Amino acid sequence: MKITYLHHSAFLIELKHHLLLFDWVNTPLCELPKDKPLYVFVSHHHEDHFHEAIFTLAKIHPDVHYLISDDVPCKDRKDVLVCACDQIYEVDDLQVKTIASTDEGVAFLVMCEQNIIYHAGDLNWWDWGEEDSEEEAEKAKKTAEEVFAKGGVSADMPTSVIPDVVGMGVLDMLVKTGLLPSKGEARRLVQQNGLSINDVKYNDVNGVVTEDMITDEGMIIKKGKKTFHRVVTQ
Repeated sequence: MKITYLHHSAFLIELKHHLLLFDWVNTPLCELPKDKPLYVFVSHHHEDHFHEAIFTLAKIHPDVHYLISDDVPCKDRKDVLVCACDQIYEVDDLQVKTIASTDEGVAFLVMCEQNIIYHAGDLNWWDWGEEDSEEEAEKAKKTAEEVFAKGGVSADMPTSVIPDVVGMGVLDMLVKTGLLPSKGEARRLVQQNGLSINDVKYNDVNGVVTEDMITDEGMIIKKGKKTFHRVVTQ
């Protein structure tokens, strides 16, 4: 196995019978052996991970395959395998498992020629600003204890009043509370197992708020490990 670091998160991996190219963004690239199929992976849409120049590779290499995260705007291309999170894909003699990234899009776990190759995409050491202070961490701990251990609602917990929340899409509800700035960000939070509702992990990106989610004290949302929010109807 030969691994060549290209730029940022871009790597070229040459195996005995395969070429794997990850997150290439039109930086200088060595001449690619034409007797090996080329598999081009894109972890997400950020400009330092995706560039449309990848599609020019098909002009200089006779056997190119594209495996691209579903947040990249190229779904109409017939030569692209659009990859959603937490899926397993068989491409020729490759097995590709997609895993939630710590930022956007997906990470790739590729099994090929008895090798296991992991590409994390954006491996982000998150800094949530005020959430990471000791004061906020202690407040989050206190909130969690009051909500789930004692069965109460903390006086410090932010609350949104949404009278028509029942029947509303969960992603829309998250945006309406101000917890996420957009449905896209809300979708990624859910896909990456970062959302809990009433202390239960929630992972349905197409789900809607149901009546049984609204308890006597409202609906308790947890984003990540530290951010709590309550939704009530009145």
